[in-house]
Amino acid sequence: MAQWDETIQFHGSGSSVGSRCFWHILETMSEQTKVPIRATYRSTGSGTGEVEFMGNITYPFNDFGSADYPLAKEKYNELQAAGEEMIHLPVIMGAMAVFHSVPTNSREDLNLTSCLVARIYKGDIVDWTDPDIIALNPSMNLPVQYDFYGKPKEDQSYPINVVHRTDASGSTLTFTSYLHKTCPEHWGEDLVESQIEWPTTGSDFLYSAQGTSEILTIIQGTPGTIGYADAGAALDKGLDEVALKVDQTSLKEDFFLTSRNALSKDGIAAALEAEAAKIPDKGDADWSEVDLINQIQVACVCLRVTYMHGPWWR
Repeated sequence: MAQWDETIQFHGSGSSVGSRCFWHILETMSEQTKVPIRATYRSTGSGTGEVEFMGNITYPFNDFGSADYPLAKEKYNELQAAGEEMIHLPVIMGAMAVFHSVPTNSREDLNLTSCLVARIYKGDIVDWTDPDIIALNPSMNLPVQYDFYGKPKEDQSYPINVVHRTDASGSTLTFTSYLHKTCPEHWGEDLVESQIEWPTTGSDFLYSAQGTSEILTIIQGTPGTIGYADAGAALDKGLDEVALKVDQTSLKEDFFLTSRNALSKDGIAAALEAEAAKIPDKGDADWSEVDLINQIQVACVCLRVTYMHGPWWR
């Protein structure tokens, strides 16, 4: 019988949203393997997971990386040119959404278009009383602002705060891709990346966050804030979601959709099956053209994939 005199090491890093899934998988794997194994996963964010997976091309810094997006064509080609094998292994998928802490005293959703969200993040719209927002939310009932003497102020403005991720994040890439795809006139291609220089950098109303949990904490603790996050994590925290206008529809009237609405209609799964999704039938193929953004079933869908070094791990 073969004797194992050393522990097999297997380490990964990447997406914070999928961390609990990976920890469960690796814990189960460690318990059930018949050889000693030490398997870990660091919740670093998609960008770091990808960087550590690529390493210096011929020497990776991890055994597998996880991200909320497939490997870019340029990086995939770099690995192919160096004779390095890799596969995309889909793990989980879910909706990205926009959340807010606007105390509207209304049971109705806060309706916004992608262009309004883009203009908010660019600093063109800075108050929740903006006419373009009120036009989509005529029953919005913002709290009355009082002065020191308890009298209603003449100025009943309600400033908008925005929060964004500072780390290289799949959430940021999905969010900025959505804004560009649906509203290119207000959100240029130069603002699409996992980590960007935000147009309102330096503004008092722009909050920075490291990771999903900090995004949610800021939205919860700062009234009048808007931010983007994994829908599952935000809904678990009880945050209010923005209903985004869906343009790919034949309905004559405006159609606004939240991720909760989409989930109830199996819209997230349907987005994966849509023709426009372009899912390859092989894991070792180029997945850079996979597109789950702005399907009719839901505004933004993240396909969280594992980048695995082939033929298995090294």
